[in-house]
This record gives sequence, C-alpha cells and structure tokens, in this order.
Amino acid sequence: MAADALLLVVGAAGGGRSRAVVAGTLPGKIFEYLRSSRPVLLLGDEAGDAAQLLRQHGRGWVADETQPASIAAALRQMMQGEPAATPVAGVAAFERRALAGELARFLRQCREGRQP
Repeated sequence: MAADALLLVVGAAGGGRSRAVVAGTLPGKIFEYLRSSRPVLLLGDEAGDAAQLLRQHGRGWVADETQPASIAAALRQMMQGEPAATPVAGVAAFERRALAGELARFLRQCREGRQP
C-alpha cells in the first residue's frame, strides 16, 4: 500500500501459454491492486481482460511485454503523471468485505431455494 506504483505481469512470453489463454486471464492480484488506489503498470496482452479491467477503472497503463518501446512509453507516461484513463466505475466492490457480503447473500438465496 505504500508503493508509488505497482507492477502486474500477465504475459505469455516464455511461459508456454498462448495469447488466447492469457487474454482471458484475470489474476486475483489485479483486484488487490485496483483496491489499493495506486497506479498500476500491466505488462501483457493490451487487448486482454486484465488490461480492459485496468483501463475501465482508470488505474494504470498497459504495455505489451514483448515490446520494449511500448513499455518505455508507458513508463514515460507514468513518470510524467499523465492520467491513465478516465475511471468509469469505483473499485470499492473489490474490497474483501464487499465480496464476502455478496457471497453471503448468494449462499442465503441458495439455502432458501431462491434463484440467485
């Protein structure tokens, strides 16, 4: 929480996974990072789900991990204080307490036999 910026690597390079698999990857760490309210540099598929989520919440920059020029441009933007994006939704929903409450409501509905 005290870091100036956070790094999230969701890349396929050298990992043996295809871009298609990585594109649909949402690591749990991304939700912690969003909740931290710190700037995030994501290295990975620029069109992937993690990149879209990060952009949606205006919390960081995305660069293709195989493109040094893309990484340099993102770092330059971060250092110059350029906004990553305009946030369109809050991140409070990613807080553990909020998620636990959602799960509790869902389980109550299941126990009562109602459709969630």
